[in-house]
Amino acid sequence: MADLKQKIRKQVEFYFSDSNLPFDKFLWKLTEQGKNGFVPITTIASFKKMRMLTTDLDLIIDAIKSSEFLEVDESNEKLRRKTPVAQHDITSQSIYAKGFPKVDETVADSEEANEKVLQLQDKIVEFFEQHGKVLSIRMRKTEERPNKFKGSVFVEFDSAETAEKVASMTLEYDGVPLELKKKQDYIEEKTELYKDSDKTGRRYKFNAFKQQQKVQPKYQKNQQRKQKPKRKERDDSEKAESEEATNEASEPVVGEKRALEEADTTSEPAEQKQKLE
Repeated sequence: MADLKQKIRKQVEFYFSDSNLPFDKFLWKLTEQGKNGFVPITTIASFKKMRMLTTDLDLIIDAIKSSEFLEVDESNEKLRRKTPVAQHDITSQSIYAKGFPKVDETVADSEEANEKVLQLQDKIVEFFEQHGKVLSIRMRKTEERPNKFKGSVFVEFDSAETAEKVASMTLEYDGVPLELKKKQDYIEEKTELYKDSDKTGRRYKFNAFKQQQKVQPKYQKNQQRKQKPKRKERDDSEKAESEEATNEASEPVVGEKRALEEADTTSEPAEQKQKLE
């Protein structure tokens, strides 16, 4: 029972982790809609991986309460993470690994197929945890439907140093040599390979940080509109500035120097750059 409780806690912590929450559109929207970021525990309990672990809601609540990262509300009906989401460089902390067995996903029962993939995912996590702390595993699947596991994964570790160390190792899984490389190297290789391809971009992937970057300029623009003075106030302000400039003109040396200084500081607007993953 203690082992199951630990698995439940770790799974729920993953859902709300920096590695998953900002990229999980459904869960992110729930945290935004919920009061003070709280999400119904019954919703989390309905996720596939959770149903595989247990359907005992009391056990799930008990497991969440044992977490230092999560908290349950007074009603025992909702949960949230205790700290704000932090952005970090997932790519530098991740590796690409290929050579894992493909799962038979042609079975009639889709739930059975999903269960096989999730069981394999658990084994892959255990395999890599021998070499460093694993934050997440992304099972890579085909784009065409039904999606099937490709036999390769992205593994995110707790640091770029650990990722680089594991990427340089010679490892085997069930006797099969693994192809290992840093995720950044994999991305660069694929970019070069498909640079002349007719493919029009990648599938859209939700990213809460990029969404916030889009919303922020709109918010600032609206605030600027609210703070913009009325016409009469503008006219009075411009008149005062004109009178001040006239007074300064009576002292040519000081006035010219100030004008040059202002020109130097206001000649070029600040540029905003977005970081691309």
